[in-house]
Amino acid sequence: MNNFSNSTERISVGNKEILLVSTDDSIVQMDANGKTTSIISAWSFCFFQDTDDPNRVFIGLDPGLTSIYYENGKWKEEGKIAGVEFAVRN
Repeated sequence: MNNFSNSTERISVGNKEILLVSTDDSIVQMDANGKTTSIISAWSFCFFQDTDDPNRVFIGLDPGLTSIYYENGKWKEEGKIAGVEFAVRN
């Protein structure tokens, strides 16, 4: 069983609503039945959906900032953003 943190975000991608949740050691997508699917191994403080491209979500880490991208029904890890060497909490 996952231990969930305080970091959750409901986002809309196309016509689909997705719930992103930070656990003790990963970022997961949770469906309406509570089933989780792991996206990346990381502990996050916050999520930010890109306003220019809603398929992209930025994730605040300690230290750093990373992003994931939703395409063809799956998440792709895009990697850490260079130059962000501090905790991104909000």
